Amino acid sequence: MSTADPLLSKEQLRQMAQMAIRISASDSVSVEMQHQARAVTRIANNTILTSDSGSALTISMITRAGARNTVVFRTNWADESMLRSAVARLDAITREQVGGAEDYFHVPDAPQSYMPVHLWHDSTVQAMGTVNETVVPQLIRDLRAAGFRGSGFVGLMAQRSCVMKKEGLSTYGEQTDSECTVSARTPDGKASGWYGQANRDWTKIQPGDIAAKAIDIAKRSVNAEAIEPGRRTAILSPFAVAQVMHHLSQGFDAYLTNVLHATVFTVTGNLDRNNKIGLRVMDPRLSITSDPADPEGGYFPFGVVWDGDGSGMPTRAMTYVEGGILRDLSYHINYGLDQGKPFTQNPWSMRMSAMPGVPLQTMDEMIAHCDEGIYVHRFGNIEQVNSVTGLQTGVTRDGCFLIKHGKIDRPVKNFRFTDSPMFFLNRLIAIGVPERIALGFTPPSIMPTIMEPPYASDWPRRPMIVPPIMVTDFNFTSLSDAV
Repeated sequence: MSTADPLLSKEQLRQMAQMAIRISASDSVSVEMQHQARAVTRIANNTILTSDSGSALTISMITRAGARNTVVFRTNWADESMLRSAVARLDAITREQVGGAEDYFHVPDAPQSYMPVHLWHDSTVQAMGTVNETVVPQLIRDLRAAGFRGSGFVGLMAQRSCVMKKEGLSTYGEQTDSECTVSARTPDGKASGWYGQANRDWTKIQPGDIAAKAIDIAKRSVNAEAIEPGRRTAILSPFAVAQVMHHLSQGFDAYLTNVLHATVFTVTGNLDRNNKIGLRVMDPRLSITSDPADPEGGYFPFGVVWDGDGSGMPTRAMTYVEGGILRDLSYHINYGLDQGKPFTQNPWSMRMSAMPGVPLQTMDEMIAHCDEGIYVHRFGNIEQVNSVTGLQTGVTRDGCFLIKHGKIDRPVKNFRFTDSPMFFLNRLIAIGVPERIALGFTPPSIMPTIMEPPYASDWPRRPMIVPPIMVTDFNFTSLSDAV
C-alpha cells in the first residue's frame, strides 16, 4: 500500500484468496476479500462530533463438505500463518456439520462474464487525506459566519473486492463514493434548512454551495405559521422522494414477496398468482430500474457475500417497473434456482424516472402550475408502518412551505404524514429530472431484520436516483413540533 492509495492492490487480494482456497480441504470453498478505506466526519453544533478515518480488511470464507451445512468464517487479519490456522479449524468444523457426505446440487462456479462498470475515481481517493483539514473547517466557518448552529456529514470511501471460488469462479471490483450534507438551524432552534450532494467523484461535490443552500432554506423557514393538515397537493423534492422510495426498494425481493407475503407487490388470497407482475402498480408515466452500469447509481456487477452462494455471481440490469406496470422481481441464488430464475442482486441502487416522451417539469415549473399546495423539502424519522401496503409515517423538516397561486407564499410549521408511495405515485401530476440524492449518515442497525439487509444502513448507502414530483391528496395527518 502507498500513501496515495490506502488499499491492497488487486493482485494482493487475489493472492490471499488463492492461498486460502489452496490450503482448504473442503469440497466447496468461497472467499471474498474486501478492503475498504474511508474518511467520515460528523459535525454537530458547529464542532466536529466524530471522525472515522482508516481502513478495514474483511475476509469472508464459506466452506462446505458434501451436502453438509455451510460454515462461514470472517476475519480482518491476513497473515499467512493465521490463515493456515484458521482454515484448518474451519475445515474441521465443516466436516462436523449436519448433513451427508454425498454430493449436493449447487450453482456451477465456473468462470463467468460480467458487464463493464466504472465506479472508481482517483480524485475521491486523493481527497480522503485532506477533507478534514480543508472542507470540514470551512463548513463550520460558513455556519458560524451566518449566525447558525449546524450539523453536517462528510464521507469519502474507496473499496476493492475480490471473490474467488474453488471451482474456478473469480471476479474483482473497485469503487469510490462520496457525500456531503449540511443542516443549518437558527439560534432559537425554530427554523432549519438542509442540503446535500452525493457522487462517486468527489470533484462533483460542491461543499460551499451545499452550506449556502442549507443556510438559505433555514433563513426562509423563519416565522413558520401553523395551517390545517389534511389531504393536499404536494411538491416533493428529490430528497423527500428518495427517503420514501428507500423503504420501497426492498419490496422488489421475490422471496419476501412470493413466499413471506411481506411486500407491496404481494398478492394474497389468489390461487392463480402470488405477486403483481404484469399488473399496474403506479402511474403509467413512471419506470424503476437498477443497473450496475448506471453512470450515477452503478454498483459491482456481481453478488456480494451476504447473498451466500450468490457471492461472485453476475448480476444484470433490471427493469422493475415500466409504464407503471410491475415487470420483474429480484431473486437470490437459491430461490432463483427453485423458480428457474437467474440470480439478481436485490436492488443495490434504484433509478425512478419518467417514461420516454413524458414531458418533464422543474420544481419551479411545478410551483408555477400549483394553485395551492405544500412544498416538502425533506422528511425526518420515517418509519414503515405496513410493509404490504407500503404505508409510511414521518414528519416534514428542513423546509416546508405553503404554495399559493403559483408562488411560495410562506413557511409553515411541520406536518406528520401517513401515506404510501403506492398510493401517491398513483396520484401523480408532474415529474422532473432524476438525480443522485444524498441520504446522509445513519448509525448501523443493532439488529438488522430480513426486511433491512446490511446495505440499508450505515454509510455508504445504496444510490438513489429520483426526480421531484407533484402529487394530489398527499396525506398530512397532523401538525408536528419537529424542526
